[in-house]
Amino acid sequence: MPIVYLDSNIYRQMGLHFVKNVDYQNLSKILESSGNEFGLLEIVYSELMDYYKNDIFDSILSDHEKLYKRYLANPYLDNIVIPETTAPMQKAVALVSSDLHDNKFFSPLIPVDQQLLLDFLLHNKRLAKKDNTRDFLIFYTLCELCKKHSEDYLVLISEDDIFKSNKVFKKILIREKIYNLKIYKSISGFLKDFGPKIEFITPEVILAKIESAIIEKELLNGIKDFPSYVSQFYYEKSDDEVPDIEKLEIKSIAVNDFYVIKDYKTEELKLNVTLKVGLNAIFKPEANKEELDKYLSTLTQGPYSFHLNTFDKEGRPIFDNNVLFIFEGKVDEKSGKVEQLAFIDFIPDYFIIEETE
Repeated sequence: MPIVYLDSNIYRQMGLHFVKNVDYQNLSKILESSGNEFGLLEIVYSELMDYYKNDIFDSILSDHEKLYKRYLANPYLDNIVIPETTAPMQKAVALVSSDLHDNKFFSPLIPVDQQLLLDFLLHNKRLAKKDNTRDFLIFYTLCELCKKHSEDYLVLISEDDIFKSNKVFKKILIREKIYNLKIYKSISGFLKDFGPKIEFITPEVILAKIESAIIEKELLNGIKDFPSYVSQFYYEKSDDEVPDIEKLEIKSIAVNDFYVIKDYKTEELKLNVTLKVGLNAIFKPEANKEELDKYLSTLTQGPYSFHLNTFDKEGRPIFDNNVLFIFEGKVDEKSGKVEQLAFIDFIPDYFIIEETE
């Protein structure tokens, strides 16, 4: 088993509280039980901390400040205490940092071969508009680590195609004689490759074990959360202030990915499944249309913003996207059966974040 590193796009896909993500927990358990390493690259750590500070926490606290100013502007409301946000921000940043570092082999940035960097930048300039310097730093660091850990192999899990397709990266691997670096697109892809191979488990078998009524039920249970994924306008709203659902349509249900993991203590096999559920949810018009219009007129889009702020002309929030559903169940390999899969969780913004990369 290898040292496994995750790119920042994988962390963002797992949701804000990534440590509670099923794939993350399964990966952590497998690496811990096998005595292998879970790695953290400094550049990924720095990028994620910037993301949490500026795109998540600052944005929420900015909305909090706007709400306070609304109180001050209303002549019929008594003044309230000025909200103190420094301490909550510092606490949140410290918690994220701790979760990222916990039980991981930290790999700091290392001095870069300047000629290699120049070759990459010139090549990248001809082929892409995007600045991929951070990808170079990740790749170069991993290559140097591969040379230091030549008896093991290293894994990078990333959504970015550049790590497999870039010609400069390929030349570095050949020149440095690096054969112990593997790239995967997802945690589930890695776990599927290194877990038990069970041929009778197919997408058709999986879909037959999932009740669509459960998906609709869970969506309705959490339907009041969806406007906050349409716009941050609803971040600090109570359920009473969020519009009710007007129309809910499940457009499609497809297997996104699946893998089997084995508990080596009990010999039990567990199937983890993610579904891509196409959803169109239209909510009733926002009651305070004037406030909404004012909010939308002041928006500034962050680099990782997944709030599309989709409203119709009457002010109806519209969530028209895919949602990631997670199911789990036991596998009986001898009888060739999969038990009825149980609902675990769903992530509304998984595919939206994927599209912003």
